[in-house]
Amino acid sequence: MITHTPQLILLVDDREENLLALKHILAGPQVSILTATSGHEALSLLLDHPVALILMDVQMPEMDGFETAELIRGNPDTCRIPIIFVTAINTDTQHIFKGYDAGAVDYLSKPLDPETLVRKTKVFLELHQYQQSLVATTQELTEMVTTLKKANAQIQVHQKKRLQEERLKVLIQMAGAMAHELSQPLMALQGNMQLMKIHEASPEKIPLYMDRIDESGRRIAEIIHKIQTLHVDDTRNYPGDASIINLDQTIRILVVGKDGQDGSSLTQALNTLDRLDIAWAHTTDEAQKALEIRARDLLFISCARADEPTESFIQSLTTATKSPLFVIIAETTDELNTSRLIRQGALEVLKRDQVSPDLIRALLHRALDTVVSGSTLSAMDRADEASLKDPCTGLYTRHCFDNLLRREVNRAQRMGQALALLLLQIDNMEEVITTYGPEAGDMVLGSLGSLLDDMTRTDDLAARFGPTTFAVLLSGITASEIPRITERFKKAMTQKDFIYNAFRFNITLQAGTGLLTPGPGGNAEELIAGAQKACAGVAECMAPSSACESSSV
Repeated sequence: MITHTPQLILLVDDREENLLALKHILAGPQVSILTATSGHEALSLLLDHPVALILMDVQMPEMDGFETAELIRGNPDTCRIPIIFVTAINTDTQHIFKGYDAGAVDYLSKPLDPETLVRKTKVFLELHQYQQSLVATTQELTEMVTTLKKANAQIQVHQKKRLQEERLKVLIQMAGAMAHELSQPLMALQGNMQLMKIHEASPEKIPLYMDRIDESGRRIAEIIHKIQTLHVDDTRNYPGDASIINLDQTIRILVVGKDGQDGSSLTQALNTLDRLDIAWAHTTDEAQKALEIRARDLLFISCARADEPTESFIQSLTTATKSPLFVIIAETTDELNTSRLIRQGALEVLKRDQVSPDLIRALLHRALDTVVSGSTLSAMDRADEASLKDPCTGLYTRHCFDNLLRREVNRAQRMGQALALLLLQIDNMEEVITTYGPEAGDMVLGSLGSLLDDMTRTDDLAARFGPTTFAVLLSGITASEIPRITERFKKAMTQKDFIYNAFRFNITLQAGTGLLTPGPGGNAEELIAGAQKACAGVAECMAPSSACESSSV
């Protein structure tokens, strides 16, 4: 046997002398034996003991072995226990088949050969031991997967917080850059307008001032065009340890693999964008040489499947320079490999048929945020975690989410992106607490918080919006995608099984989504109002939450 754990054998016979004989034959240090003199007693023992094997006489009063075996097979908790029938009569083929039909795995005739009985018993006990080992291994793997999911969730939270702070820093730098770039032509504009007033009596000078005003206006228009056009912000140093953003820097891109071919969706998307310095490489060796010649801000790496690139493959392309960001483009993707690649540093993992100019433009904006911010420590990482996260769900608090929402709305309007706010309200939480207790309510909220955190993308935000309401802010989606995404979240939450004190139950919920279309106009309040109007439980959605108190759930 593979372990030294004693295993239980149940002997069922209406004659005590037969039970004593069987116990004597099967006795051993790795075997524990239970005995029963009737089918009813055997069924009772099976309810309380983890039996590995049953040896049962066929001829017994009240309930014979066949009837007992059929009842054992009909119970889900005992149906997998092997049964060996032992009998001194009716050994003809028809009778043996009847025993197999009742659920027996073997059939022994009396008088028994001790060696045969021991060998057969040993085989079934070893099979049971292997089965128990498999169950234990499965449980260990399940626990390991759960641990890895939690670790992955923490990594994703960390990545989200870093990215959010990097975006904030970019906004601040952009504001400083715009002020610096605009200050000179504005001053020239104001100065020439004042000179025109001063020299109103000298009309011959007016054309000169008008030309200067026109030149200042042209420079202001160029700067505004730069702000509205895709760009990378490079830092330009000035005397006195000062620096501002250089709005004229291009994004340096290297495309590795077949997506660099003419006519590919990536090539077509990149050709629609301005201020890109693009290089192409068909193989890893070509890519390494290209990176040695000139550093790149972003790599697009082609592969057949999302699980194809290994860590060493990615490192071979990122160690030749200062670890540029990279995007994986594959024919097929899945959540497991996508998560693995993002942990290895990927900015995004895309299916090849998803590539479009709008998506590539959004990715380059994200690359802009990361390149400018570099390795700057996140201010959110330095803040008190408890002030940002709801302790029950692990998601952002309502107060923190409101602040982040306003910032994301401004960012979406600046970049011409759409935003959707999904509200998910639990309907039967009061019933859960009444039936199973407040602790069950906390368990449900915590599990759903982890589920939502796993389901949200890097650029999305999830929060506890109300006592029984969750909010998910989705960026870069269209109105046609909302029903599918909403259904995916609803299905994941309502089909999740919750187990508390051996009771299994599910939750029901209502969902509503508000959409902020690309372009100017609209604000965070209107986005919330639209989602609340679509959600059936408007009053519940309005209630804020700052702590995990089951009584308030």
